[in-house]
Amino acid sequence: IEIMIDGEEIDVYLVFPQSYEPGDVVPAVIETGGVDGLMTIGFAEYLLQWNAEDIAWVGFDLPGHGTSAGITNTVETDRLHLAVIQRLQEHEGIDDQNIFVYGRSFGGTTALRLVALHGDELDLGGVASFGAVGELAFADPDTVDHMPAMTRNAFARMFGLDPNDREGIV
Repeated sequence: IEIMIDGEEIDVYLVFPQSYEPGDVVPAVIETGGVDGLMTIGFAEYLLQWNAEDIAWVGFDLPGHGTSAGITNTVETDRLHLAVIQRLQEHEGIDDQNIFVYGRSFGGTTALRLVALHGDELDLGGVASFGAVGELAFADPDTVDHMPAMTRNAFARMFGLDPNDREGIV
């Protein structure tokens, strides 16, 4: 499915379980991570886990990464998730009372933000946050000095920053 954010068309992957037949209504899990490639890993896990439970899988890259590279991330990390959730709630093949969000790393931070700011209005089936480390990068400016190069580059790219400009990042 395609989602429009800030004038950018974002690819969101909705994969139905192998048992799905037209007319079926199934629960869905939205799974997001923090850096490039985590969506691909999530899809492999889907094939091993969610598919066997007849649950649809929804994956997309966070702003600043992969298919969402055209969107600069902001403190409002949840805006893409909100757009995806709204689209899923309108989808005839998805049980709108059984949409779950599973996030890890920056995706975990976004999952927590969804619950804190929009939990009552979204009426989700559940939210799980694993390794929500994104907030640590904002807590202490010196954190950026201790990030592995890959993490620092991914972090900077998410926010449209130059990874070599320490002062710009902190």
